[in-house]
Amino acid sequence: MLPRRVAELQDQLKSSEPDEWQAALRELAELRQPEALNLLRVEGNHSSEERAAFAREQFKAAVCSHPERALRHTDYEIREAALQIISDQREERAIAEVSRILRNESSEALRELAATTLARIGQPGCVEGLQHAQTDESRAIRTVALEALIQLRYATAERAIVEFLDDEDWSLRERAFQQLTNNGWQPNTNRERVLRAIMLGRFDEAIQFAADALQPLVNAALCPGNSEVRHWATMTLARIRSPRVVEALRAGLRSQNPEVQQAAEAALKIVGTPAPAKAKPAAKPEVAASPPEREEPARPFEEACEMLAAALEL
Repeated sequence: MLPRRVAELQDQLKSSEPDEWQAALRELAELRQPEALNLLRVEGNHSSEERAAFAREQFKAAVCSHPERALRHTDYEIREAALQIISDQREERAIAEVSRILRNESSEALRELAATTLARIGQPGCVEGLQHAQTDESRAIRTVALEALIQLRYATAERAIVEFLDDEDWSLRERAFQQLTNNGWQPNTNRERVLRAIMLGRFDEAIQFAADALQPLVNAALCPGNSEVRHWATMTLARIRSPRVVEALRAGLRSQNPEVQQAAEAALKIVGTPAPAKAKPAAKPEVAASPPEREEPARPFEEACEMLAAALEL
């Protein structure tokens, strides 16, 4: 059953007098009830082009003035039409609601439209929503978000682009790294230094950052698109010899992406089950001093792996 006032306006729309139906459509655009938007959409397809055009204008006004009404509507077509209007109008008042759609909407098509809408609005407030899209399961949506962030010349946008260096898709990592490199980006945290080292193929450098290196290395070992990076990331993880490495790689078996699942299986075959921790040898009795033995050459990479394995066991 329609709310009382909406039902009254629906009756008023039966009038053939322009003053009557125009007044009804204007009031419907101001009402908070979702049924009002339904009526405006129906009237937008009226047989009279003049009346249909007027109804569409009122629907647009309703969406722009109160975007939360349309973007939280239960009708998919109304949410879709509202997003398109907000995109065309570049309506800044809708940024928060469009970002919510991008985070929570179950429809991939609407999430992609939401990402495109934030890209078109192009204001600083859009960065947070676009940054969240980096975790979206859809590569298409992540691509739209990354390209939008590249166009936004804000410091917050650059920080959001950094997160794409850990993306599941290698081509998006390369696109982000190219942009960051062109802008003279320098890492600010150990995790960012690890991500940069992985992009440059410097795995001996990445491992120096201890526990900060574990998850980025695992993600690189599971990342489709670059078999060489997967190989060297996996070989580095194999030398750490920690149960946490195996545990992290096994998480890839639960991915929805078949390529990630295959990469996880291949990595686990190489890494295998970590060997049990070695018992410390008993202290030897003191003996008479003997000539010093020649020191073995330094093994920075191996030592870093051992240090990381020890840190992970804490």
